[in-house]
Amino acid sequence: MTSQEEKNQRAAKRPGKRLWAARFFVFVLAAMTASWFGLKVYSHKKLQEPLDNILEEAGIGQLQVSARYERLLKRDNVIFDVRAFGKPGAGALLRSFYEFASTQQNEMYNEVKIAYRGRVVLKIDGGTFQELGGRFGNTDMDSLNRRFALSAQLPGGRRVVELDHQFLARLLNAAKRARGR
Repeated sequence: MTSQEEKNQRAAKRPGKRLWAARFFVFVLAAMTASWFGLKVYSHKKLQEPLDNILEEAGIGQLQVSARYERLLKRDNVIFDVRAFGKPGAGALLRSFYEFASTQQNEMYNEVKIAYRGRVVLKIDGGTFQELGGRFGNTDMDSLNRRFALSAQLPGGRRVVELDHQFLARLLNAAKRARGR
């Protein structure tokens, strides 16, 4: 046998560089998929499960809300997404928001964005979110609604109360109607 044939036989017995690259690619892809799945499960456990418990305990069937991190890896912003808004009205929605804030007391968020069907309509800073959660249960709903209205901003950063001075009155009246006053 010539030396060239021996080299070819040895090369045929060991895997080539392409095979190792393919194995490495499959390994990296599997690791990324497992990480993504793990982060989704963590997000669900941390945000969605407490919110589902709140809605279930309150017996609000027509209100469908989801909570998620804005980005999976950087968990400093939360999106409170209202999917369906039926009979319970604004009062039930705000109550579930405040109760959700109370379950997230130990977390530090930069912003909490309130969306309707995936489109962000309002946002509040994380400190106000924590304050609302801490005051829930100790303070009447009217003062919580007032604090929320004074700190709510449009996605561009402008305060809602600056644009519409009647916003607070409409918000409070909707909450009172929902309670049946």
